[in-house]
Amino acid sequence: KKGISDAERQALRHFYFQTKPQPRQKDVIAWFQAQYRRKLGQATISDLLHAHYKHLDIPAKASPAAYRQQMDRWPTLEKILFSWQQQIETTGSVVSGELLAEKARNIWLLLPEYNTKVLPEFSSGWLTRFKAR
Repeated sequence: KKGISDAERQALRHFYFQTKPQPRQKDVIAWFQAQYRRKLGQATISDLLHAHYKHLDIPAKASPAAYRQQMDRWPTLEKILFSWQQQIETTGSVVSGELLAEKARNIWLLLPEYNTKVLPEFSSGWLTRFKAR
């Protein structure tokens, strides 16, 4: 399953809002399929036309290769954790998700910038996003 880039979102919104009279969502689906050789569902079209994508209507706001960005909430911790992971893997060892989460907890407790914050759970969702970043 391939994500939709900001440029594709922008093009879709441009097509919809610049076509007079405004096309039906079925027509937008057909247009997108003809342009990008992928079929989107009606719910996706509805979502892309929502106001929370209005920032893409300004031409300079869309980057052709941009997709939804995954932001890390704890950049210092993740930088240290990633460095530690690389060191371990250069020795030929494999770092499990459970070990990554445990090391993240240990690092969290050592960093002064996080000592006023609640220790996160470092869930499987966090782990998946950490690996993607």
